[in-house]
Amino acid sequence: MKKHISYAFIALLFSSTLFAQNITELENVKNLIREDFNDSESAFPILTNVDNYFIIDNGDYLLSRNNTETEYAILASTKENINNFTLKSSIKLGPSSYKRSSAGLLIKAQSAGSGALVFEINRKGEFRIKELLISNTYKYLSGKNSNDGWVKNREIKGEGDFNAIEIRCKENVYDIYVNNKFITTFFSPNISSGKMGILIGRDAKARFAYYYLDIPTETENNLITEHMNDFNVTNLTNKVKQLESEKITLTNSNTRLEKEVESLKSENSLKLLEESLNKTSNSLDSSLNIISNLSSDLEVANNILKEDRKNLQSANTELEKGNKMISEFSVKQKELTSKISLLETELSESNKKVISKQNRLNNQIELNKELQASNSKLNIKTEESERKNKRLKSENTSLTNKVSSLTYNLESSEEQIENLNKKVSRNSSLKDKVNGLNNEISSLKSKLSEEKSKFSTVSKDLRKKLTEKTNEVNSLNSKLSSLKNKYSSQDNLEVENTKLKQSIKEKEESITNLISKLAELEKSIKDLEVQNNTLTKSETSKTEKIKLLTSTVDELYTKVENMKEVLIYKGFEEKGIQSENVTTTKVANKSKKKNITKKTATESTRNLTYSVQIATYGAKVNINQFRGLKDVFYIDSENQTFLYMSGKFYSSNDAIEHRNKLVKLGYKDCFVVKLNNN
Repeated sequence: MKKHISYAFIALLFSSTLFAQNITELENVKNLIREDFNDSESAFPILTNVDNYFIIDNGDYLLSRNNTETEYAILASTKENINNFTLKSSIKLGPSSYKRSSAGLLIKAQSAGSGALVFEINRKGEFRIKELLISNTYKYLSGKNSNDGWVKNREIKGEGDFNAIEIRCKENVYDIYVNNKFITTFFSPNISSGKMGILIGRDAKARFAYYYLDIPTETENNLITEHMNDFNVTNLTNKVKQLESEKITLTNSNTRLEKEVESLKSENSLKLLEESLNKTSNSLDSSLNIISNLSSDLEVANNILKEDRKNLQSANTELEKGNKMISEFSVKQKELTSKISLLETELSESNKKVISKQNRLNNQIELNKELQASNSKLNIKTEESERKNKRLKSENTSLTNKVSSLTYNLESSEEQIENLNKKVSRNSSLKDKVNGLNNEISSLKSKLSEEKSKFSTVSKDLRKKLTEKTNEVNSLNSKLSSLKNKYSSQDNLEVENTKLKQSIKEKEESITNLISKLAELEKSIKDLEVQNNTLTKSETSKTEKIKLLTSTVDELYTKVENMKEVLIYKGFEEKGIQSENVTTTKVANKSKKKNITKKTATESTRNLTYSVQIATYGAKVNINQFRGLKDVFYIDSENQTFLYMSGKFYSSNDAIEHRNKLVKLGYKDCFVVKLNNN
């Protein structure tokens, strides 16, 4: 029976806290972890092995768990044990063979894995909350055990989309938001503090875009909080109502006593009336004490308001400093972008030069190839010409041999003729033979002349061909010498090419350094913008609180003054004192003080105006380019830049409203600026 009652009590406690939303955002916080995963140094480890692949990739923390049996916990590198906190992160789940592959946030992990809380989401748009026990098993704090604690929620996006998660913890009560929508709350008293981290499920892939962990800087003073809770508007109104009811009862008792005084004239009745009058006077004294306590509370509230105003002034000064730093950073950013553009132009020109030289080299190489081919062809031709020369020489030698043989035959024939002539002189019968031989000799002579003419022509042709071939060989030798010179110039071009590549590498390294510096500057600008936004939010909330407090204080002050006058009037009438003789100097002094402070406040606000800065230029520009805007003017700053403003306002709230309108019109980088009219 006791077990059933305890389970029912736990279920009732969980269901009552399920739809609660009591934890507000922390105001005085310290950024313990602010991880955007842009640098190689991170609060989380880089791990690459068979089961795990954890790296920083494109501004995300990429997690890939290859083990299909178990999940893996990653602790952040912080020394502190966390109690109250605000944790913000963004998770995108990737593809997996497991339908419910998950990733989540590890909360208050104990040493040696003896305990922890986990909030995780899966690819099907479900979430679950579980608690790690000492026995290394999980107890599900959400859903049903049959469904492993998973709960479907339409605010949770599935695979391929980022889910912004925010967890607020105060005194072991946890509120969970997903994509800026309240999801659930739970209470876990077993673990009060511990380490924070990330959990990646089995066979899961996930990306974490950022991981912000904020903790409160100062512990609250309970006496001050109780005093401020007592000084709440509702409590003050309740006290005023109570005093009004007491006032009504007092008036009713006074009327009743007056009637009794008129009706009763005996001494006993008079004594009773005196006693009742004493009681009423005592009640009046107590009410006057209450009023004095209320006035002291009002003075305390005024002091608190003064402190808030001082804090607001300091916040405004910090805002101005932040705006100045943002303007300086924007100027530096423009200078860096101009330098980067110049370097890019130089790099493009150098690349063009390198490309042109590379083209020249390629053309030279092609020419060399063509010349080598022509050289090989010429070598073949020279070989052929040498063969022809040899053949012609052999023919020439054969012809000379023939000529020599013919001359020898002629000489022998002439000798024979002489011998024959001698014989002819001896014998007439041989004359016919001699004539025939003479004819043969004449024919042989004609043939010899023909052969000589042929030999001369052939020798001339051969000499011409020899001169042509020698000229061709000389031209080829000249081409070979020019090719050798060109090959030497090619070596020089290759040396220049290596030098140019080295200079390009150096310029690329300088560009990467400049890009890294620009990324750091952009990160610092983002941080300053976040600080500026938080300061503006705190300023607006504080101004609204001050307005509410001042209005409530003024109303309460008037009510208290009216009640004072009524009670004093009634008390003096009952005691027989005329209220006309009593002076209210304190109230008059207070009203005078109020008027004086109002005058000084209006005079100080007239000296201060607010405007919205929309642009910063290094030279004057035409105001007509700001289309759709009125009351645009510029201010010449000390940095020789021109600050362009839109509108003038005597209150910061009006300026903030105008700034929101300008953001809707497209001026997203505009911000509120305080101007001094003096």
